[in-house]
Amino acid sequence: MFFTQRFLLKICLIFAFSIIPVSQVNAGFWDNISNVFSGDSDSELSPKSNPVMHVTAKALNVRAQPNTQAKIVGRFIRYQDIYQLTSPNLGWAYVRDRSSQIKGYVSTKYIDQGSGWSAWLRACRATGITRPRNGHVLTKPGYGKHSLVVNNSPGADALVKLKDVSGQTIISMYVRAGQTAKVNVPDGRYQFQYASGKEFSRSCGRFLVDMVASKDPNYQDFVAERRYNGTAYMQQTYTLQRVTGGNFSPRSMNASDF
Repeated sequence: MFFTQRFLLKICLIFAFSIIPVSQVNAGFWDNISNVFSGDSDSELSPKSNPVMHVTAKALNVRAQPNTQAKIVGRFIRYQDIYQLTSPNLGWAYVRDRSSQIKGYVSTKYIDQGSGWSAWLRACRATGITRPRNGHVLTKPGYGKHSLVVNNSPGADALVKLKDVSGQTIISMYVRAGQTAKVNVPDGRYQFQYASGKEFSRSCGRFLVDMVASKDPNYQDFVAERRYNGTAYMQQTYTLQRVTGGNFSPRSMNASDF
């Protein structure tokens, strides 16, 4: 089992969870990237007649007719996969988005051939593949007096996160293989998540190849406690390797949710 410790001054609280194996998931923002055209009986989505495209604009209006005065029937976002249903004509293409089932016309200035996932990978790699120093903090909104300590296994570097109950990332930190890192944490209730993989992109904030993501199934409270002799702050320690007598069993999660 994995190991976690929670300290308040010299008080140690131990939690016990059942073992749940960690499984590998494909990295990506969208679950349908690797399953384009599969399981869809609609003849309009035939891979032979309707090639996959992706959106290059930050936001792209979908219109009922091929002109800028026509009614907007939907909107696509950058790197979103779409399917070209007819040949482009006068700068407009009739397309469909598989997930939302929206059909309409978009300007060909803002779409390109190939999947959005492939385009996103190219963009991330273009900014450089780096290995941040141990303990490098990528995201941190403010200073806190609590602390998170992560002891990483010797097998692979990890990106660790604390997320609040709304799913917002409060802290993200890079921990190199076989090393320990510590970061200050503000008051709050957070879930611990971590991921490992290959080709870390600092600009995109994730591993681009073979990414594996897991999480603590429970949220932990980082709350100051007033004592007669002052204020006590929380320290939460995670050891990311299997140890005898461990008390932390991570659950696998979709890398797109990390």
